[in-house]
Amino acid sequence: MEGEEKEEMIKILETLTTKIDELTNVIKEKKVVTEDKTKEVLKEETKILETLTTKIDELTKTVKEKKVITEDKIKENPLAYIIGAFTGGLVIGLLIGKREEGKE
Repeated sequence: MEGEEKEEMIKILETLTTKIDELTNVIKEKKVVTEDKTKEVLKEETKILETLTTKIDELTKTVKEKKVITEDKIKENPLAYIIGAFTGGLVIGLLIGKREEGKE
C-alpha cells in the first residue's frame, strides 16, 4: 500500500504543479495585457492633454488680442464707454429695484 500511496501522492503533486504552472501563465498573460492597456490609456491621455494645452494657448492668445483691441477702442473715445457703463448700471439698478418692490 505504501508504494501505491506514494504513486498516488506523486500524481497529485504533478497535477498540482501543472495547475500552478497554468495559473502562473494566466497571471503573466493578464499582467502583460493590463500593462499594454495602461500604456494605451496613458498615450490617449497624453494626446488629449496636448490638444487641450494647444487649445488653451490659442484661446489665451485670442483673449489677449481682443483685450488690446478693446483697450485701444476705449482709449480712442473713453467718454462714450463711461456713459455706456453708467447707463447700463442705472438700468440694471432700476430693474433690480422694481423686482425687490414686487417681492414685498
